[in-house]
Amino acid sequence: MVFEALSIMRENDVDILPVYEGNRFIADISKDEITDFLNHLDNGKNIYFHKLNFDLGTALMRIREQSSRPKKLSDVLIRVAVLAFAILGLMWMFFNSPQGKHHGPLQNNVNLPLAKNDILPGSNKATLTFANGKTIHLSQAKTGVVVDGSSLKYNDNTAVISNNSASSQTSPRHLGDRRDLLNSTEKITVATPRGGQYQITLPDGTRVWLNAASSLKFPSSFAGTTQRKIELSGEAYFEVAKNKTHPFIVVSNEQLVEVLGTHFNISNYADEGIIKTTLLEGSVAVRHAEFISGSRTSKSAKLLRDPDLRQGDMNTRDDVVLKPGQQSTFTNNKPIEINQVDTSGAIAWKDGKFAFRNESLESIMRKVARWYDIEIVYQNNQIGKEILGGSFTRSEQFSVILTTLELASDAHFKIQGKKIIITQ
Repeated sequence: MVFEALSIMRENDVDILPVYEGNRFIADISKDEITDFLNHLDNGKNIYFHKLNFDLGTALMRIREQSSRPKKLSDVLIRVAVLAFAILGLMWMFFNSPQGKHHGPLQNNVNLPLAKNDILPGSNKATLTFANGKTIHLSQAKTGVVVDGSSLKYNDNTAVISNNSASSQTSPRHLGDRRDLLNSTEKITVATPRGGQYQITLPDGTRVWLNAASSLKFPSSFAGTTQRKIELSGEAYFEVAKNKTHPFIVVSNEQLVEVLGTHFNISNYADEGIIKTTLLEGSVAVRHAEFISGSRTSKSAKLLRDPDLRQGDMNTRDDVVLKPGQQSTFTNNKPIEINQVDTSGAIAWKDGKFAFRNESLESIMRKVARWYDIEIVYQNNQIGKEILGGSFTRSEQFSVILTTLELASDAHFKIQGKKIIITQ
């Protein structure tokens, strides 16, 4: 897809990609040629059939596999060397015909009207709310907070300081061992706003990355409990500390996920209408929250301890077990679906990126809107149905994303304060 090709060029700071048909090298294609071709097609407004010519799945896999290598130009070209056309004829004829050598101005620069009203990306922002109602705004200069029994500190080992504007004290108040706030029988809620993210280390050592507009509710200590149970709204990535005798349970609305120690991502936003659980390693049981006690809970715990038992009614409509690389889709009153997915796309946000693969513009803009804390307004609902793919860093200024989307789709954008107007 055009959008993905442009994303690869931008992220790897290259202007040329080699084009292959299978294992046969066809030609090099430049950013200018892609842009020129888009302009030629009715000024970039009739490119649907052209987008079908790009298949970058293998190229993206190569980039991930070799991401740890030094970024020499030759390495980058190797990583994208499998960029292929499903239909090469039209593209090949265009770039080799006299008609294909001249067209209108190239759209290489950021759209100036968009840049003039630019919107900055989100940052590290979160609050901690305790059972007694007190709320602390966590430092935006820090990346995460550690809750360990009766102590509270940032992940760089510095003390958490109360910055509650309602406090009558004139000097900062350290909360290193505030037992009135950290009571093991009470719950703590950490929440990120739109345009915020934060990391949390739970009392058992489990690490959680919380995405924008999300919240996590948990006890300040798991001591004396048989289950490590927490509640999630929004999206989070988990690296669960292993404990075979104390299952880790995440409740998200009507979904319950049970693990013993593994890495997985849960996306549970109300405006998405579904809950997606993606497993990177280990094993997780996913079920409707009504099945949280009795034989089904004990059966799933046994199954998680012995992967060879992944048979029978554990793969029914209400209770499934995921293997690494699988994603479950949970919708109320419907069977739980399981699909094999590219897990890097599901956790791209945690690594500071947006990654879209065959997604509607509407879905893309929902994710972007949470991070940039903006409102999206469509003048025509059909605009949001267009399918796109590609990636951005989450540190990009908003005008960069909108300019690329305009180039690769039929949509046009106008920034009005924190409101984005989308037209066709």
